[in-house]
Amino acid sequence: MILPPTTKQQTQIPKLLYRFRFLNTNQIQKLMGHKLPTRIQAWLKDLKEKQYIGTNYKRKTFEEGNKPAIYYLKPKVRKILESEENFNINLFNSRIYKEHSRGEKFVNHCIFVADMYLFFLSKKEKKEDLQFFTKTDLVDYDYFPDTELDGYIVVKNGKKTKRYFLNIFDPYTPAFVYRNIFKKYSDYAKSKKWENSTGNTPLPLVLFVCHSDNMQKHIYFHAKSKFEKQTSNKISLFLTTRNTIQFAKKDTDIWQKVA
Repeated sequence: MILPPTTKQQTQIPKLLYRFRFLNTNQIQKLMGHKLPTRIQAWLKDLKEKQYIGTNYKRKTFEEGNKPAIYYLKPKVRKILESEENFNINLFNSRIYKEHSRGEKFVNHCIFVADMYLFFLSKKEKKEDLQFFTKTDLVDYDYFPDTELDGYIVVKNGKKTKRYFLNIFDPYTPAFVYRNIFKKYSDYAKSKKWENSTGNTPLPLVLFVCHSDNMQKHIYFHAKSKFEKQTSNKISLFLTTRNTIQFAKKDTDIWQKVA
Protein backbone atom coordinates (compact mmCIF):
# COMPACT_ATOMS: atom_id res chain seq x y z
CA MET A 1 0.00 0.00 0.00
CA ILE A 2 1.38 3.44 -0.99
CA LEU A 3 0.72 6.00 1.71
CA PRO A 4 0.05 9.65 0.84
CA PRO A 5 2.93 12.12 1.23
CA THR A 6 3.44 13.76 4.60
CA THR A 7 2.01 17.28 4.67
CA LYS A 8 3.99 20.34 5.82
CA GLN A 9 1.75 20.81 8.87
CA GLN A 10 2.05 17.14 9.72
CA THR A 11 5.86 17.32 9.80
CA GLN A 12 5.58 19.61 12.82
CA ILE A 13 4.84 16.51 14.90
CA PRO A 14 8.23 14.79 14.33
CA LYS A 15 9.96 18.14 14.93
CA LEU A 16 8.23 18.45 18.31
CA LEU A 17 9.09 14.85 19.21
CA TYR A 18 12.73 15.46 18.25
CA ARG A 19 12.84 18.34 20.75
CA PHE A 20 10.81 16.80 23.61
CA ARG A 21 11.44 13.06 22.98
CA PHE A 22 8.01 11.94 24.26
CA LEU A 23 4.65 13.71 23.93
CA ASN A 24 1.05 12.63 24.39
CA THR A 25 -1.83 13.34 22.02
CA ASN A 26 -3.21 16.23 24.07
CA GLN A 27 0.18 17.94 24.27
CA ILE A 28 0.76 17.63 20.53
CA GLN A 29 -2.61 19.23 19.82
CA LYS A 30 -1.89 22.14 22.21
CA LEU A 31 1.65 22.68 20.97
CA MET A 32 0.43 22.81 17.39
CA GLY A 33 -2.42 25.12 18.35
CA HIS A 34 -4.90 22.96 16.45
CA LYS A 35 -8.59 23.04 17.37
CA LEU A 36 -9.56 19.73 15.76
CA PRO A 37 -8.38 16.64 17.70
CA THR A 38 -9.60 14.41 14.88
CA ARG A 39 -7.12 16.03 12.47
CA ILE A 40 -4.23 15.48 14.90
CA GLN A 41 -5.29 11.86 15.40
CA ALA A 42 -5.40 11.32 11.64
CA TRP A 43 -1.92 12.79 11.20
CA LEU A 44 -0.57 10.63 14.04
CA LYS A 45 -2.15 7.51 12.57
CA ASP A 46 -0.59 8.28 9.18
CA LEU A 47 2.87 8.91 10.66
CA LYS A 48 2.62 5.70 12.65
CA GLU A 49 1.65 3.68 9.54
CA LYS A 50 4.68 5.13 7.76
CA GLN A 51 6.80 4.00 10.74
CA TYR A 52 8.02 7.54 11.41
CA ILE A 53 6.69 7.44 14.99
CA GLY A 54 5.77 4.81 17.54
CA THR A 55 3.56 4.69 20.60
CA ASN A 56 3.64 2.88 23.93
CA TYR A 57 -0.12 3.13 24.30
CA LYS A 58 -1.51 0.37 26.54
CA ARG A 59 -5.09 -0.75 27.15
CA LYS A 60 -4.55 -3.45 29.78
CA THR A 61 -6.53 -1.58 32.42
CA PHE A 62 -9.41 0.89 32.44
CA GLU A 63 -7.09 3.62 33.74
CA GLU A 64 -4.57 3.04 30.93
CA GLY A 65 -7.37 3.02 28.36
CA ASN A 66 -8.41 6.53 29.41
CA LYS A 67 -4.95 8.04 29.15
CA PRO A 68 -3.83 9.76 25.92
CA ALA A 69 -1.36 7.83 23.79
CA ILE A 70 2.32 8.77 24.11
CA TYR A 71 4.45 9.03 20.97
CA TYR A 72 8.16 8.87 20.18
CA LEU A 73 10.34 8.90 17.05
CA LYS A 74 11.42 5.85 15.03
CA PRO A 75 14.51 5.56 12.75
CA LYS A 76 12.69 6.15 9.45
CA VAL A 77 11.74 9.69 10.55
CA ARG A 78 15.27 10.75 9.62
CA LYS A 79 13.88 11.31 6.09
CA ILE A 80 11.82 14.19 7.46
CA LEU A 81 14.26 15.65 9.96
CA GLU A 82 17.61 15.54 8.15
CA SER A 83 16.84 18.66 6.10
CA GLU A 84 16.07 20.70 9.24
CA GLU A 85 18.57 23.41 10.14
CA ASN A 86 18.94 22.41 13.80
CA PHE A 87 18.96 18.66 13.25
CA ASN A 88 21.93 16.93 14.91
CA ILE A 89 22.50 13.58 13.23
CA ASN A 90 24.92 12.31 15.90
CA LEU A 91 22.46 13.10 18.66
CA PHE A 92 19.65 11.50 16.67
CA ASN A 93 21.63 8.29 16.09
CA SER A 94 22.64 8.05 19.75
CA ARG A 95 19.00 8.10 20.86
CA ILE A 96 16.74 6.72 18.19
CA TYR A 97 17.31 2.98 18.50
CA LYS A 98 16.55 2.99 22.23
CA GLU A 99 13.53 5.30 22.32
CA HIS A 100 11.05 2.42 22.19
CA SER A 101 12.52 0.88 25.36
CA ARG A 102 12.87 3.96 27.57
CA GLY A 103 11.64 3.45 31.11
CA GLU A 104 8.44 4.91 32.53
CA LYS A 105 10.36 7.36 34.74
CA PHE A 106 12.20 8.85 31.77
CA VAL A 107 9.06 9.05 29.65
CA ASN A 108 7.09 10.74 32.43
CA HIS A 109 9.89 13.26 32.90
CA CYS A 110 9.79 14.20 29.21
CA ILE A 111 6.00 14.55 29.41
CA PHE A 112 6.30 16.89 32.39
CA VAL A 113 8.90 19.04 30.62
CA ALA A 114 6.36 19.59 27.84
CA ASP A 115 3.69 20.34 30.46
CA MET A 116 5.98 23.01 31.90
CA TYR A 117 6.35 24.62 28.49
CA LEU A 118 2.57 24.66 28.10
CA PHE A 119 2.28 26.11 31.61
CA PHE A 120 4.62 28.98 30.72
CA LEU A 121 2.66 29.58 27.52
CA SER A 122 -0.56 29.81 29.53
CA LYS A 123 1.03 32.48 31.77
CA LYS A 124 2.44 34.51 28.89
CA GLU A 125 1.07 38.00 28.39
CA LYS A 126 -0.09 39.08 24.92
CA LYS A 127 2.83 41.45 24.39
CA GLU A 128 5.41 38.89 25.47
CA ASP A 129 7.46 36.63 23.24
CA LEU A 130 8.35 33.32 24.92
CA GLN A 131 11.02 30.89 23.75
CA PHE A 132 11.53 27.50 25.37
CA PHE A 133 14.71 25.56 24.62
CA THR A 134 14.90 21.86 25.51
CA LYS A 135 18.00 19.76 26.15
CA THR A 136 17.96 18.85 22.48
CA ASP A 137 17.91 22.51 21.44
CA LEU A 138 20.92 23.27 23.66
CA VAL A 139 23.15 20.34 22.77
CA ASP A 140 25.53 22.42 20.63
CA TYR A 141 26.04 25.16 23.25
CA ASP A 142 28.92 24.36 25.58
CA TYR A 143 28.63 27.32 27.93
CA PHE A 144 25.37 26.28 29.61
CA PRO A 145 25.64 24.89 33.16
CA ASP A 146 26.13 21.16 33.67
CA THR A 147 23.12 20.86 35.96
CA GLU A 148 20.78 18.35 34.29
CA LEU A 149 19.07 21.36 32.73
CA ASP A 150 15.51 20.63 31.57
CA GLY A 151 14.87 23.92 29.84
CA TYR A 152 16.17 27.39 29.09
CA ILE A 153 13.43 30.00 28.87
CA VAL A 154 13.62 33.48 27.36
CA VAL A 155 10.75 35.94 27.80
CA LYS A 156 10.89 39.22 25.88
CA ASN A 157 8.56 42.16 26.46
CA GLY A 158 9.63 45.18 24.45
CA LYS A 159 13.20 46.01 25.46
CA LYS A 160 13.02 43.87 28.60
CA THR A 161 14.29 40.29 28.54
CA LYS A 162 14.08 37.71 31.33
CA ARG A 163 15.97 34.41 31.22
CA TYR A 164 15.52 31.26 33.26
CA PHE A 165 17.23 27.91 33.84
CA LEU A 166 14.67 25.19 34.58
CA ASN A 167 15.25 22.02 36.59
CA ILE A 168 12.46 19.51 37.21
CA PHE A 169 12.95 16.87 39.90
CA ASP A 170 11.28 13.48 39.66
CA PRO A 171 9.31 11.86 42.49
CA TYR A 172 11.48 10.30 45.21
CA THR A 173 14.59 12.24 44.16
CA PRO A 174 16.85 12.23 47.26
CA ALA A 175 17.81 15.48 48.97
CA PHE A 176 21.50 15.18 48.09
CA VAL A 177 20.64 15.43 44.38
CA TYR A 178 18.95 18.79 44.97
CA ARG A 179 21.94 19.99 47.01
CA ASN A 180 24.41 18.85 44.32
CA ILE A 181 22.51 20.66 41.57
CA PHE A 182 22.35 23.80 43.74
CA LYS A 183 26.12 23.63 44.33
CA LYS A 184 26.77 23.27 40.61
CA TYR A 185 24.75 26.42 39.97
CA SER A 186 26.62 28.27 42.71
CA ASP A 187 29.98 27.21 41.25
CA TYR A 188 28.78 28.16 37.77
CA ALA A 189 27.82 31.64 38.99
CA LYS A 190 31.26 32.11 40.55
CA SER A 191 32.97 31.04 37.32
CA LYS A 192 31.37 33.89 35.32
CA LYS A 193 31.20 31.49 32.37
CA TRP A 194 27.75 32.71 31.37
CA GLU A 195 28.67 36.39 31.38
CA ASN A 196 31.95 35.74 29.54
CA SER A 197 30.16 33.71 26.86
CA THR A 198 27.16 36.00 26.32
CA GLY A 199 28.60 39.51 26.32
CA ASN A 200 27.90 40.14 30.02
CA THR A 201 24.24 39.15 29.80
CA PRO A 202 22.91 38.78 33.38
CA LEU A 203 22.88 35.24 34.72
CA PRO A 204 19.42 33.65 34.23
CA LEU A 205 17.20 33.03 37.24
CA VAL A 206 17.15 29.41 38.41
CA LEU A 207 13.81 27.59 38.74
CA PHE A 208 13.53 24.36 40.76
CA VAL A 209 10.32 22.33 40.40
CA CYS A 210 10.43 20.12 43.49
CA HIS A 211 8.62 16.80 43.81
CA SER A 212 7.14 17.54 47.25
CA ASP A 213 6.44 20.29 49.78
CA ASN A 214 8.96 18.76 52.18
CA MET A 215 11.70 18.84 49.58
CA GLN A 216 10.87 22.44 48.70
CA LYS A 217 11.30 23.35 52.39
CA HIS A 218 14.56 21.39 52.57
CA ILE A 219 16.20 23.08 49.60
CA TYR A 220 14.83 26.48 50.67
CA PHE A 221 16.59 26.36 54.05
CA HIS A 222 19.70 24.73 52.58
CA ALA A 223 20.07 27.41 49.90
CA LYS A 224 19.21 30.21 52.35
CA SER A 225 21.98 29.13 54.72
CA LYS A 226 24.48 29.03 51.84
CA PHE A 227 23.41 32.45 50.58
CA GLU A 228 23.96 33.98 54.02
CA LYS A 229 27.64 33.06 53.75
CA GLN A 230 28.04 34.51 50.23
CA THR A 231 28.71 38.17 49.51
CA SER A 232 28.71 38.05 45.70
CA ASN A 233 28.06 35.91 42.61
CA LYS A 234 24.84 34.48 43.99
CA ILE A 235 22.28 32.74 41.85
CA SER A 236 18.65 33.86 42.04
CA LEU A 237 16.74 30.72 43.04
CA PHE A 238 12.96 30.23 42.87
CA LEU A 239 11.12 27.13 44.07
CA THR A 240 7.77 25.47 43.50
CA THR A 241 6.30 21.96 43.38
CA ARG A 242 4.69 19.79 40.74
CA ASN A 243 1.35 19.88 42.57
CA THR A 244 1.43 23.65 42.88
CA ILE A 245 1.85 23.95 39.13
CA GLN A 246 -0.84 21.37 38.40
CA PHE A 247 -3.49 23.11 40.49
CA ALA A 248 -2.38 26.75 40.15
CA LYS A 249 -4.96 29.33 39.16
CA LYS A 250 -4.15 31.64 36.29
CA ASP A 251 -3.05 34.71 38.28
CA THR A 252 -1.41 32.89 41.20
CA ASP A 253 2.30 33.46 41.88
CA ILE A 254 3.61 29.95 42.37
CA TRP A 255 7.31 30.72 42.90
CA GLN A 256 9.00 31.03 46.30
CA LYS A 257 12.17 33.11 46.13
CA VAL A 258 15.13 32.07 48.25
CA ALA A 259 16.74 35.21 49.64
